[in-house]
Amino acid sequence: MTAGTRARQTSANALLRAQRTKAGTRNALQKLAARIEKKIGATGFQSILETIDKEIGGTPIARRTTQYVNGAPPLAAENAVRAASLRARILAGALSSDQAGTYINRSRPIVNKMAKMGALLAIADGRSLRFPKWQFADNTEDGLIPGLHDVLGVMDASPFRKAAWFITKNPALEDRAPVDVLLAGEIRRVVKEAKSLVGF
Repeated sequence: MTAGTRARQTSANALLRAQRTKAGTRNALQKLAARIEKKIGATGFQSILETIDKEIGGTPIARRTTQYVNGAPPLAAENAVRAASLRARILAGALSSDQAGTYINRSRPIVNKMAKMGALLAIADGRSLRFPKWQFADNTEDGLIPGLHDVLGVMDASPFRKAAWFITKNPALEDRAPVDVLLAGEIRRVVKEAKSLVGF
């Protein structure tokens, strides 16, 4: 076998391995999307996809059917990738329970209990809770941004859905993210919009 033939064969093998890896990743993401959809239902899945569409644009995946065709999930791997991207954005700079406690002067058990009760926004990350940092403030008496309790109190959705809503631009708020509107002091407007948030 000549050097040129060996080089071509090596390149072909490398390409084949790359294709198999890509296919494996795509299949894994499709299975992940299917498991998420099965767990929360079609309505819940579409709800979170609508949030993802608003946040990072792209193909209007939320409008696609979520019914299975010939036993296979029709959701493209990009759906799971987009969901992961939004989750990464939500968790960027997030605080641990101990770190959150320093803002509100509470112990870790109390902080976790507040999250469970919905008084603080926390996202499960493995066995730990992560608290989006934007909900905390250095210059308020309770260590939280003004109006946070009012808004969380009227929301009916999962922590992830709430967090995604807070940082996604909203047409009803002049294309501003609700958290920015809260920081501007327009608490009543955000509370009014938050009442319509339901689902996953």
